[in-house]
Amino acid sequence: MKIIIYEYVKNVDTLYCLILFYMIVLNKKYRSKKVSNIGRKFNIITLCGSIRFKEEFLKVQERLTLKGNIVFTPNFFNNFKGEISVEMKKMLDEMHRQKIDLSDEIYVINVDGYIGESTKSEIEYAIANGKKVKYLEEI
Repeated sequence: MKIIIYEYVKNVDTLYCLILFYMIVLNKKYRSKKVSNIGRKFNIITLCGSIRFKEEFLKVQERLTLKGNIVFTPNFFNNFKGEISVEMKKMLDEMHRQKIDLSDEIYVINVDGYIGESTKSEIEYAIANGKKVKYLEEI
């Protein structure tokens, strides 16, 4: 277990999401609870977009964090050396949706206007769940 987690955990956001994921899997009572944003000090933002724009993600994460936001990013960028199975892709997508659930808004990294299918589905999910959606570039 420690070896697997070490391979996938490249930042604090990933570790937090892994812990949250295991809490949900191991304790079903968390599944039915809606996360409340009332009384929190900091705004929570999840970054969405193609992981090919890693440098832009890092710039936006830094800028938003220094403005006083908690910023969730994708689980990892193109530095993963293994193969991602269909099952693992589903898990990573669900983890990202849970980040959106915990967030007040999403911020879409749409460099040159690019929004892929996964990002479109994340935008739709965020809107359906009452989250604000902001974009790097005007659409």
